[in-house]
Amino acid sequence: MRMKTILKSLTIVMILAASAYWLWYAAPFKVKDPSDPKFNPDKFAFRDYNSKDELTNVFRVLFPLGTGKEKVDKILVKSGRATAIVNKNTVKEGEVYINYNEPSDLFRSLKGTGHNFVYDSNNELVQIYAYGGAPVHDIKM
Repeated sequence: MRMKTILKSLTIVMILAASAYWLWYAAPFKVKDPSDPKFNPDKFAFRDYNSKDELTNVFRVLFPLGTGKEKVDKILVKSGRATAIVNKNTVKEGEVYINYNEPSDLFRSLKGTGHNFVYDSNNELVQIYAYGGAPVHDIKM
C-alpha cells in the first residue's frame, strides 16, 4: 500500500515538473513575432526562436537600420542575456563592430552563435550579420 502512495506521489511530481518546464521554457502563450503589436521586447529570449532564418527575420524587424545601440543592448543583453564584445578589427573607419553572443542554458549549448552588429560613429545600426553570415538588411547603393 505504501509503495502505491509513493509511486502516485512521484507521478504527480513528474507531471508538475513537466508542465512547469513546458510553460516556462516553451512559453506557448508568449508573443514571439516582433511585428505583432502585443510583442514585448523586454521579454525577448533567444530560445524562443528555433532556426537561424527565424532569428534573422526577428532581427530584421526588431532592429531596422538606424536603430540606436542602446536599444539593441537593452533587448539583447538585458532581456536576452547575451554578452556583448567589441571587435577591435573594424573594417571601416568610424564603424564599431559588436559581437552579441547568445547565452547557453541547460537545454541549449550554443557554440558559434555570435551575431555581429555594425554601428556608425553615432552608435546607430548600419548592418547585422546574424551568425556571422550574410547581411540581414539589404542595402541598395
